[in-house]
Amino acid sequence: MTGMHRSARAVGYRSSVASSGYHSVPININSQSDVPAKDDRFWDVFEMDGPSDVRRGMRTYIWCIRVLKVVVYILLNLSLVLCTVGQRLTLLTLIPQGKSLDKYQCHLNGTFSASLTERLSNNLLLCLGICLPYMLVFLTGLWKYLFGKTEQPSVLLTLKVLVLETIPTAGIAFFVYIMLPNFNMITGTAVLNACCLLPGVLNMVSRFNCINTEPMQVTSLRTWMPRLLDGVALLLQLGFIPYMYLTDVYLSDHAADMIGLMLTIAACSFMCWENFFEDFECLNKRIKITDKNRPFLMMVSSVIKISVTFVISVTATSKDLGNYKDILPNAFRNLWAERMFFDSYFLGFIFSSFIGYHVAYTACKLNMQIFSFSIPLLITTPTSLLFHYLNAETKIPVFDLQRLNTVCEFSTHWQDYMPYLLILSLYWIGRHVWTPHMERMAKIEALFVAPTYCGVLFEQHLVLNRRRHDQKMGKSPESLYMNNIHLEEGQTEKSSKEQSITKPVIYACATLWHETPREMTQLMKSLFVMDLDFSTRQAADDSSVETYEFESHILFDDSFEYDEGDRRVPNKFVKQFVGLLTDAASAAHGTKIEIDDPVKIETPYGGQLVYGLPGGSLLYVHLKDKNLIRHRKRWSQVMYMYYLLGFRIGQNIDSKKDKSITDISRLVFQKTFNTFILALDGDVDFTPDAVRMLLDKMRKNHQVGASCGRIYPIGNGPMVWYQKFEYAVAHWLQKSTEHVLGCVLCSPGCFSLFRGSALTDKNIMRKYTILPSEAVHHLMYDQGEDRWLCTLLLKGGYRVDYAAAADAYTFAPEGFDEFFNQRRRWMPSTMANIIDLLQDSNDTVKRNDNISRLYILYQGTLMLSTMIGPATVLMMIAGAILTVFQVELMQSYLISCLPAAAFFFLCFWVPQKLQLFLAKLLSAFYMLIMTVVLVGCIVTAVEENPFHPSVIFLAGLMLIFIFAGILHPMDLGCLMLGTLYFIGLPMGFLLLVIYSLCNLHVVSWGTREVSSVNKSKKELEEEAEQARQNELNRSRGFFARFFPDVQVLTLLEEWRQKKKKDDETATIIKELSLKIDNLVNALGTKKSHTGVMSPSTNNSQNSTNTEESDFKNNTRTINHAARHPRNTPHWTTLKWLGSDQGMELQAPEKKFWEEFIEKYLAPLDANSKIQKENQDKLLDLRNGVCGGISVINVIWIAVNFMFQLRGPGLVSIPIPSLWGGEDQRQEYLQVDVIGISFVLFFMILMLIQFCGMVMHRWGTMLHLLAFTELIWPWSKPALEEKREQFLTELSEGNKLQHQYESIRDLSKSEKREKLKEIIKHIQNNGTKPVETTPNKSIAERTKILNQTLRARKNTFNQPEVGTADYNLRMTISQVRKRLGKSGLQNDPYDPIPDYD
Repeated sequence: MTGMHRSARAVGYRSSVASSGYHSVPININSQSDVPAKDDRFWDVFEMDGPSDVRRGMRTYIWCIRVLKVVVYILLNLSLVLCTVGQRLTLLTLIPQGKSLDKYQCHLNGTFSASLTERLSNNLLLCLGICLPYMLVFLTGLWKYLFGKTEQPSVLLTLKVLVLETIPTAGIAFFVYIMLPNFNMITGTAVLNACCLLPGVLNMVSRFNCINTEPMQVTSLRTWMPRLLDGVALLLQLGFIPYMYLTDVYLSDHAADMIGLMLTIAACSFMCWENFFEDFECLNKRIKITDKNRPFLMMVSSVIKISVTFVISVTATSKDLGNYKDILPNAFRNLWAERMFFDSYFLGFIFSSFIGYHVAYTACKLNMQIFSFSIPLLITTPTSLLFHYLNAETKIPVFDLQRLNTVCEFSTHWQDYMPYLLILSLYWIGRHVWTPHMERMAKIEALFVAPTYCGVLFEQHLVLNRRRHDQKMGKSPESLYMNNIHLEEGQTEKSSKEQSITKPVIYACATLWHETPREMTQLMKSLFVMDLDFSTRQAADDSSVETYEFESHILFDDSFEYDEGDRRVPNKFVKQFVGLLTDAASAAHGTKIEIDDPVKIETPYGGQLVYGLPGGSLLYVHLKDKNLIRHRKRWSQVMYMYYLLGFRIGQNIDSKKDKSITDISRLVFQKTFNTFILALDGDVDFTPDAVRMLLDKMRKNHQVGASCGRIYPIGNGPMVWYQKFEYAVAHWLQKSTEHVLGCVLCSPGCFSLFRGSALTDKNIMRKYTILPSEAVHHLMYDQGEDRWLCTLLLKGGYRVDYAAAADAYTFAPEGFDEFFNQRRRWMPSTMANIIDLLQDSNDTVKRNDNISRLYILYQGTLMLSTMIGPATVLMMIAGAILTVFQVELMQSYLISCLPAAAFFFLCFWVPQKLQLFLAKLLSAFYMLIMTVVLVGCIVTAVEENPFHPSVIFLAGLMLIFIFAGILHPMDLGCLMLGTLYFIGLPMGFLLLVIYSLCNLHVVSWGTREVSSVNKSKKELEEEAEQARQNELNRSRGFFARFFPDVQVLTLLEEWRQKKKKDDETATIIKELSLKIDNLVNALGTKKSHTGVMSPSTNNSQNSTNTEESDFKNNTRTINHAARHPRNTPHWTTLKWLGSDQGMELQAPEKKFWEEFIEKYLAPLDANSKIQKENQDKLLDLRNGVCGGISVINVIWIAVNFMFQLRGPGLVSIPIPSLWGGEDQRQEYLQVDVIGISFVLFFMILMLIQFCGMVMHRWGTMLHLLAFTELIWPWSKPALEEKREQFLTELSEGNKLQHQYESIRDLSKSEKREKLKEIIKHIQNNGTKPVETTPNKSIAERTKILNQTLRARKNTFNQPEVGTADYNLRMTISQVRKRLGKSGLQNDPYDPIPDYD
């Protein structure tokens, strides 16, 4: 984290500390951090600052986001007030003319009269405004029904829902057309709040039902007060009817009108029935709408609502019903021509309600509900009344009084203002809007019951439609397991209480191989910062602070080699990693930190190094021996996923004998559901905020199986610059569009978060462990393992999300060859996985709610464009050459296509090194042409015509990229690299595609390759012997020219080999005889001694047993470990790993590793026959793929060439000329239909991606606002204070331990023993012991340790009275007092205390 970085001078530690910057120098593994404290030299005092930390993260611009959040708070508040008040005012201008207006006639120009056609047109206009939400709901339901995963509900359920939805629709229509016009302005503004009759009754009943469940609190005032207030609120709703009758505020004397008003208000109260039915199990079971049948019900009910509203709007005035048949066409014509698009009050009515609904949703989504949702709704009615008064007094002319279809005078009688008490009733019944507990960034289905708003009772519908019981997206883990189905988008069921309070468990798992010191340091700094964040959050006393459990695992592939004694020991990369830990920890914490020696454990796959990190979490370093377990990244992922999600969780479950297998499986699912795997590469740099943002995606929707962040490539050189813009464009357009239209297809393995329950689901992890059986499987499984894992998740019905605000940094290839080899792996794997997904699209669409057929069509279109990409680039170059250089069409195509065709055929015969060399030459050639083309386009725009299609196309691309960069201000610098990316298009979309496809049969990694050092003496001797044999063959070739029949050298060589074998056989027999003699002697000694044996006897017996065990191990030939002898514990005695001899692996975990390796990860035998068959299959696949794609590209080029050559279907496009003079005239450009169609097709794709980027960018901004916490400017956040306190105490403790060697050694010994106890508990029980959870402040625990160290410091090295040392110290003390430095006596860091 940038905020945690401090300079070395500020904290006073040596310059050997590796800075957290990306441009830090490589760190020597024998740096000062390896030197013990007692060996520090007094003269080594010169210091320097490390390179600055350029890692950005959220904390670099946190204050900008906080200021923006304050502004958003105010804007949402004001916007919602403006929208609700505007909706209320414009509604009164659209209602029909009532009896109140005829009676009082308070308009300025006398009585307002309107023709029958105008009245009908006004009714239809209001009907259109009321039905607009119904139309939107219908379109949304139709879209989900056609392209989503839906089910048709039963007929009985459909009828029930239609009845419940029709009742409030009819009530609202009667209310607005018949009842509301008969109220004056004051009462009409308040009467809208009298719509809570049914919610009030249900709320009251549910309150009293709780008495049976709370018998001990019946007499409590705190229990009865809410029930009493519920009764008062209900009485206010019921008392409105007699109030109107007694006060004559409703201008109708007919009893039928009063009864109709009562029924209308009661019917309106049914508008949010679903929200209040949830408290009643009997109602909830009989009328339960699920997400699968909601789209169908939405469509049908919307049609019924529109029909009912239209009929009531037309028949509102029954006296004119007979004339409507003749004037109805004229009314519709008047509505369409004059009113719909030109009536400002109507437009204000529909837009204020539409915008206000989304403003309200945004406020709740950002956790701003109280200030920006509840308060604006509460003040809507008083504010509307205030605007009416100011408008009536002509102080603020809000609208024309002639448009007001009700009485506008203000009464002085107090009883006319009594209906405003209904506001209190409404907000007490809907008091849940004042106590929100929803997680941030919740979906609209989780915030509101009905996915719509009411055009008439807008404010009231928002209050009552807001969910009373906060829900989480997706089913609860229990229902998911019981139904054995996958989570559904928008599913809202109650989560279990246990699940809601369980802290998420995050396992950070990184795979290492041959990373450089710089890359390792970058990874370890991120893990140390995560450990610091974990400890400070655990120690926070605030319940609002989000906490989690954290543990790190690093898996070293091929980490053992043979030493000089032919023993298996960790290689130089492990030694490099161990030497960097202290420097990385110091750089991450900003203070000098010494990491304690690890606990060493011998395992069936190699070994473990377990570190206790400063924050209290554990770091496991798994050292894999390729002779004992499979290596490569995919198998490392299988290894840690089975270990963490299988063994650790399974071992933690206390399964009893009387429990069934189903119960145990349920517990496993519940634990894995809240367990997350943070997959990392060995060079990634990230922050805790980025991880928490990925975790937000998981919490927001339980259907999400994986989430990834924004990856930034770092490094130096033109290739890195090219990749920076390439990564930026891919994230800006492609990943954002995938997230919006469906879901992301690939979550990169360098920084992704996976849900444990998703990985353990059927056909995911188990299928991830299978070996390739076909040629294409080698591309899918091993060349792009992260994409294949995501493909399995998508096929399993899970969603993959993209969080653009979760930044991570990784080193990109800096060389041309390394870049091409990396993409040589990625490109075929990407194509193979997407084609596999497209082939299985029918089943995927059925299983996955996030993938529709339109999304499949979009991905198929992109795949087609990828396949014809080389031909498209060649035609683009040929067209540019034709335009700029004015050459013949044939010449332009030859110049463009011949070099690429030659490179394509050469790639089948020449080796890879020569292919890469040719790719470099052709890249330079094509980049030169693209540079000329770019300059030519600029010249064309300046000198000829700026409306030329090529100029317009380039200008359009530039505008899109510039706008995208503006929307991503942190990536704005990438725009300067756009020119390099443009002129490098042939390299990335032509030569790289050819190279990747022609080398499709090569399945080696291609990057981070080093010379093998993992060879034994025997293997080295065999290689030397092979070299001698080759040399002998070369020498024999010259000797045989003169003596073809004499084979002297061959005979000598055969004799030498035979003698060598005889000597080796004799040596083996001699050693075997010696071992047998020792075994016989040991057995005889054991028989002759009884009772307690002496230590020497024990040693002898142990030695004998060891020899016997070695003898048995040497004779085993069946198991794979017999062919590759396991590493001996010698590596645990290496000094650079610490002086501790390690500990033994506990039986449960040891058994797991042995069985797991034998079943899934046993090393594969190098069968030359199988390898040859696989290679032949890959070659056949390569030839078929290259042949098919080359034919497609040749056909595409030929078709376009013939259309351009013969000119059929030419289209003349007029081009206006801006440069001109007197002879300026219209110009025409002739283009072929195919060419212009392809350009339009490409622009449509770009437009789709541009819209997807804008929508995703809006979501990212909301996520940042919701994620950021506001603090007072003069105070620090609690976590910051905890973090600073922890660092201060940690620095103080390190200084004490640094100065007192005895205290340091004792402290390390105690911590190591405690760490061993924790490790044993984990190996036996799968989790840490409960008491090790850092429930106290880590700073407090460090402070206690420091106090202990201070108490102990005077007990060490105190000289006896009368000795020379004692006299010397007394003399020094007296000199100090004489010099006035007695104040140093209390210095806790003074190595020479005073003695009085």
